[in-house]
Amino acid sequence: MKNFYVNQSSLTGAIASSPSKSHTLRAILFASLAYGQSIITHYLQSPDAVAMIDACRQLGAKITVSEDRLIIDGVAGKPQLPDDIINAGNSGQVLRFVLAITALLSGYVVMTGDHSIRHNRPMQPLINGLTQLGAFCVSTKEDGHAPIILKGPIKPGSAKITGEDSQPVSALLMATAFLEGESEVYVENAGEKPWIDLTLRWLDKLGIAYKNHNYKHYIIHGHAKYDGFNYAVPGDFSSILFPVAAGLITQSEVAIH
Repeated sequence: MKNFYVNQSSLTGAIASSPSKSHTLRAILFASLAYGQSIITHYLQSPDAVAMIDACRQLGAKITVSEDRLIIDGVAGKPQLPDDIINAGNSGQVLRFVLAITALLSGYVVMTGDHSIRHNRPMQPLINGLTQLGAFCVSTKEDGHAPIILKGPIKPGSAKITGEDSQPVSALLMATAFLEGESEVYVENAGEKPWIDLTLRWLDKLGIAYKNHNYKHYIIHGHAKYDGFNYAVPGDFSSILFPVAAGLITQSEVAIH
């Protein structure tokens, strides 16, 4: 039998958190819908970001990608009908958020994704919500998963969905913000409230009017119009949890940026 000896260790130095994926994706989408040009820095370079960029380009946004920034010329709240199927890759946020935005359009849109998206990401709550607002929205396999066929436009009105997953709720809040009238979203079993707060902070940042009644009932006033913006994506705290834990365990000093 071998014996193993563990000596006390210590850490020193500095670490930078990686950019937030959720903020990166929302920043790209909202910038693509803005009036004028936006500049996004410190964005997360990832397959999900690439999928969102590709999707927003299909909606008419002009996006220039460089190592340290994204320059996005928005569509002034009027996305165009995509010329092809939109592929969300492995991103549930791209699938849900972009699908809801395409519901503003008059015309057919098809969205799909990779194997995980097509089999493991339920779409029925969002399908139900968009249908209640007047869209034709169906799963091609009739199993509540992508691929999804959608034909808008949705109209101001009322929708009631289950909210254990926050993304369909966020998607409806985003889309109804651009309608020409007031809408209401009722949520049963509201969950993942910090992720809803993240979306609501974006609405606040852009001056989009809404009311939140305990995450169970939202009133979205519509008529969203906002100028392009400059935005530095914040760090993702979850990406530095292990170094933080190691610093605490070893009573070391580690600088976090």
